[in-house]
Amino acid sequence: VLLERKVRKSLARLSRWLKSDLGRADLTLKVEWLSLSIFHSRSGFAMSIGDGLLSLDVAISGDDHSINVTSFAEGGEFRSVKFGDADEFEVHVELAVRRKLAEEAAAAGTAGVEAVPALDELKS
Repeated sequence: VLLERKVRKSLARLSRWLKSDLGRADLTLKVEWLSLSIFHSRSGFAMSIGDGLLSLDVAISGDDHSINVTSFAEGGEFRSVKFGDADEFEVHVELAVRRKLAEEAAAAGTAGVEAVPALDELKS
């Protein structure tokens, strides 16, 4: 329950980050929580950002205090990552969004590449 609260706070920060720091009103964070009993030590949700920019399945385990994130790339590549706390999860999502925005800008040509903030900003 404690880890889930921290993840919920991270999701709120991510939503604000998408709108304020990136200045992209079109990048809406949508979260659909799985309905589980309050007695379960696990919880999970599916999240998406923008219109197909990024989609993730997230499982939070209270047993081993971990966050498992699963995603699929366009080419069918499967990726599963495990985190120990909500801050690591938040940085992972920020990096994934920045990477996807950079890929979109590169595919559109060089115009707009400068609009994607540098990854070094995450360190501050």
